[in-house]
Amino acid sequence: MKTRRIIASLFFLLFALAAAQPGPAWGGGERGDKPAPDDDIPELTDFAALQEIFNQDTGHVRMVALLSPSCGYCIKGYRYMRKILDEVQDERLKMYVVWEPMLSGDSKQLAERMSRKAKDPRMVYQAWDNERVTGKTWQASMDLPGVAWDVYFLYGPDTEWGEDGPSQPDYWQHQGAGGQENWLDYEKLKAKVEEMLAQAG
Repeated sequence: MKTRRIIASLFFLLFALAAAQPGPAWGGGERGDKPAPDDDIPELTDFAALQEIFNQDTGHVRMVALLSPSCGYCIKGYRYMRKILDEVQDERLKMYVVWEPMLSGDSKQLAERMSRKAKDPRMVYQAWDNERVTGKTWQASMDLPGVAWDVYFLYGPDTEWGEDGPSQPDYWQHQGAGGQENWLDYEKLKAKVEEMLAQAG
C-alpha cells in the first residue's frame, strides 16, 4: 500500500511539472502556426502587385478572395478554399488571398497567422492590404455598395487584367456583398471550379 502511494505521488508530481511547462507562443492555433522569421506576408500597397502575379498565372483557373482575418464567416470561406485544394487535385488551379482590416480585431499579425494554415503550394499568394486598396478596386469595378470583402471571385484561364483593373469574374460568391443567389456555398463553389477546369481542357 505504501509503495502504491509513493508511485501515485510521483505520477502526480510529474504531471504537475509537465503542465507547468510553457506552451506554444501562439496558443490556440494549428500545429505549425508558430511564426518563423520568413513567414511574413507582403504588404500590398497598390493593385498592380496583385495584378502582376495574377496575370503571370494566365492559363490557370484562378480564385481570388478578399477576407478579414478575425471574421468568423471569412475564416469559414478560407477553410472552404483549402478544402477545395485538398479535394481538387489539379495543378491548373491557383488561389490568392488578400487580407483586409475590416473589423476591430484585424491585424497583419493575425493575417500572417491565418496564412500559415494554407500548406498547398497552389495557394500562390497571400498579402495584407492595410489601406483596403483591393476591396475599393472591386467595389468600383463591380459597383458594390461598400468595400469588397468576404468575396470569392473565379476567373477562367484566358482572363488577363488590364490597365483598368480586374475584369468581371466569371463566377463569384460572397457572404454579404450581393444577393442570395450567389451566397457562399461549398458544393456549388467546388462544382464551379471543377466545371471551369473541365472546360479548360
